[in-house]
Amino acid sequence: MPTLKDVAALAGVSTASVSLYLNGKADGRVSPLKQKAIDDAIAQLSYQPNAVSRQLRTLSPQNSVHTVAVYWAADTRSALLGKVMSGIQASILNNQNAQEFNIVICSFKSNELYHVKSLLEPEKYGHDAAIIANTSLIDMQYLNSITPTIPIVLLNRYLPQYHSVKINNHAMGAAIADLVAERGHKSVAVFRTLSPFPALNSRVNGFIDRCRQLKIELPNRSLFFTSDSTEGGIEAARDLIRVPQKPDVLFCDSDSIALGALYAFHEAGIRIPEDLSVVCISMNNSSIISCSIPALTASEVPLKKISQVCMDQIGEILRTGNKEPVHIELETEIVLRESFL
Repeated sequence: MPTLKDVAALAGVSTASVSLYLNGKADGRVSPLKQKAIDDAIAQLSYQPNAVSRQLRTLSPQNSVHTVAVYWAADTRSALLGKVMSGIQASILNNQNAQEFNIVICSFKSNELYHVKSLLEPEKYGHDAAIIANTSLIDMQYLNSITPTIPIVLLNRYLPQYHSVKINNHAMGAAIADLVAERGHKSVAVFRTLSPFPALNSRVNGFIDRCRQLKIELPNRSLFFTSDSTEGGIEAARDLIRVPQKPDVLFCDSDSIALGALYAFHEAGIRIPEDLSVVCISMNNSSIISCSIPALTASEVPLKKISQVCMDQIGEILRTGNKEPVHIELETEIVLRESFL
């Protein structure tokens, strides 16, 4: 049975050109002469493309299917991919321009985005645009060093030469410190993770920087590093319980840590919020923390909304051909619940 490579060899073109032709994306990318050579080779070899390629090939240019790659690091945040896909789906369903999209998940190891060949050769893989998410600092440095040939939108990251949709992570942390001051609290403890991810570190640093500006005490013995998990929250909370002078407020850089801390405090007889107010950043467990006892006060990262706007931006770029980077910043809010006085 002839293969795509056989067609390319007979037509004297690259396999990428054959793929573009079969997927209905050859116009403007593959010359008419080469398209005819590919068509002749297909006929001569009696090549049968797969069902998806046949479907795409029959679509008119006005209704061609765009393939959007979503680059996602395979790490402890994999559970968040569901929210990202929900946002992308909402964008596609709300699409006013009747564009058709295929979404392809491209997994990579954190800190190893440079291994992903499709970023440098997207045409070979049939990618028309990409959304890149949850990149580490090393991954961002790599992105800063290359010049992709397709539109790329960074999800909650920023580089001036790329399109981006993000929140102000530093301001998000600072807003929680402002709440602490408004409620008259004088001291805080922080549970944080050792993270290579700039957004998470920026939120924590925003909180700590603003606390210092407001003269809110953060003693050295009140800064705890732990894992981003309920087990990490339990361990850090038990360490805090042993500190003689308890703070007024505990800030956790994730909802998983905060949930574990609540369990340890309940186990030790520490009342929340009477003895200690608790506030956290929420990404994973927004629905769960509203049902915890007590329900957790949190500043929630609007990941679904960010993803939806990323996909909206992709659609606009592909429709208009705009190459000038567009940077969109979304608002965040603190949801007050019973864990905070």
